[in-house]
Amino acid sequence: MRQKLNCTINPAQVMGIMAVISLIPVHSALAAAPIATFLDDQPGLYAPIQGITLEQQIVDGLDPNDPDSIDRDSWIFGSIDWGDEGHIQPGNHTWRIVESSFPGGAGALCGGNEGQAGEANPCANSTRRYETTMKGSSDVVGMNTDRDWVFSFYIKNEYVDSVGTDKLFETSSVSSADGPPGRDMMVIMGRGVGGGSIAADGTEHVYRLTHGVCSAPGQCENKTVDIDTPLNDGKITMHYKASNSKIDLYFDDDLLIPDFESQNGYYDIKFIQLGGGGISFENALYDEIYIGVLGETNACGADGPGPNVPGDFNCDGVVDVADLGIIGANFNGNQVTYVDGDANLDAAVDVADLGVVGANWSAAQSGSVGQALQSAGLASLVPEPTTAAVLVIGLGHLGRRRRH
Repeated sequence: MRQKLNCTINPAQVMGIMAVISLIPVHSALAAAPIATFLDDQPGLYAPIQGITLEQQIVDGLDPNDPDSIDRDSWIFGSIDWGDEGHIQPGNHTWRIVESSFPGGAGALCGGNEGQAGEANPCANSTRRYETTMKGSSDVVGMNTDRDWVFSFYIKNEYVDSVGTDKLFETSSVSSADGPPGRDMMVIMGRGVGGGSIAADGTEHVYRLTHGVCSAPGQCENKTVDIDTPLNDGKITMHYKASNSKIDLYFDDDLLIPDFESQNGYYDIKFIQLGGGGISFENALYDEIYIGVLGETNACGADGPGPNVPGDFNCDGVVDVADLGIIGANFNGNQVTYVDGDANLDAAVDVADLGVVGANWSAAQSGSVGQALQSAGLASLVPEPTTAAVLVIGLGHLGRRRRH
């Protein structure tokens, strides 16, 4: 049984709360990329990249000048249970399992000439391709578009492409694989000099997204969007949302491009390609390549907002007065979860959590806290401090009534 929570708020606290809300940047309010989940009755791709790393084998006595002494049998570049590994350019003999700073501690790296532009390089255009299947099958099956799916992978790429095209990755669908408008759902390529990933001013790892503007599936026009964030060291995530048939693009936990459409109007992803194009990927490290469904653990609930906007404590898809009521009911409380108003998941409900609500509420209303309150029909209570205090205390009572 949870303890009875103290929800008393004095006017000084209210004014401090309002000040904090007004200063919080809208875009920074606890964005989080979703995570792929693998279910026996759903297709997917599970390529965790694992094995005894080359570095560890050297520690254990491997002579790095004797390729025959490398224990390649422990190296798994391909898929496990879900998915199938497709074309690899170049062949597996040039790929290594090396130490990675990403989860799992190991990643796939193609050796080559360590990034020397213009030299003969067995790892230039170091493409890796994978397909989605049901568990334990090699038959290609596209992801179910009736539910959310997530495609993600980690990449670390220290070199840039200044002499040719630089395709970071692309995704393809089942429905439009054999004819117009083409199989590609979306592509991220370099937007620098000659299509590479270095700009004329020297900025490195610059890319653009090519997606679609569709009047109907298969009836789309291409659209490109420049990506300001360098995509060279972190986790890339695509989240397909069944609720509106749109895709969100994340880098780490930053939402870069929300709600874009597929380039061909279809969303039953079945094929992904990492790398390719020029010479910048000869030393790119790939890790934890997954395509799975958005599992129940990612739903809005006690553990967090899931795909919902942070601050939506009642999980109704909107950050509004009801969510402020939940904050008021549990303010200064502990032994709480997300649905009790703990927006930042620090086991307490305090000013920081109300700041998250205010930031996202303001974002939804495209204005200040005062404007958000006005949209909620509460304009008469702003900005007088006394009535603002009454408002928050009143919301606390509202929250208590809803809990009983």
